Amino acid sequence: MTSKQGEAADAAVGDEFNYDQARVVSWVDPERVRRMMDGLTGLEVNEAIRDGRFPEPTLSRVLGIRCVAVSAGEVSAELMPREDLENMGGTIHGGVLAALLDTVMGAALHTRLSVGQKFATIDLKVTYLRPLSRASGVMRCAGRVINAGRRIAYVEGEIRDSSAALAVHAVGNFALLDPPG
Repeated sequence: MTSKQGEAADAAVGDEFNYDQARVVSWVDPERVRRMMDGLTGLEVNEAIRDGRFPEPTLSRVLGIRCVAVSAGEVSAELMPREDLENMGGTIHGGVLAALLDTVMGAALHTRLSVGQKFATIDLKVTYLRPLSRASGVMRCAGRVINAGRRIAYVEGEIRDSSAALAVHAVGNFALLDPPG
C-alpha cells in the first residue's frame, strides 16, 4: 500500500464539487417517433434518420452518433470523441464504444426488416484493438448483417479512427421478434 492509500481525501465526505462543464440534450418523445415509423420498413426508417427527416434515436443524441450511410444490411455512423465520453485514463470509455457498435449493428439489421418487425440484441462480443481518444479524430463505425435467419441474425461491426485504422471489432446475435398481431 502506498502512503496515500487508505488515507482520507482532502475534501470531506459530502462536500460539493464545483462542476465546470455541462451538456444539455433534447430529444423527441419516443412514442411520437414510433408513430412516425408506422407503415415504413427498417430501410425507410434508417434512410429518414440519415436524411434528417426523422429524429435520431435518443441514445444517439446523448452520445452524438450521426448516421452517414444506409443501404440494405449496412449502416455507417460517425462519432466525434468528446471529453465527456472519456474514462478516467483519458481514452473513450469502452461502454461508449460498445453502445456505438450495438446502435449501428442494430440499425444495419433494421434495414433488412419489414414493416413493424422488431429486434433485440441477444449478445455482443467486443474486441478492443487500440485505444481511442479525442486525438483519434472522428470515429467511423460500420455495421453489416452477415446472416439473417427466421429468428436470429448475426451482425458484425467495426470502429475505425480518422486514419482508418481498425480500433474496435464486434460480432453479435440479434433476435428477430414477431410483429404484433
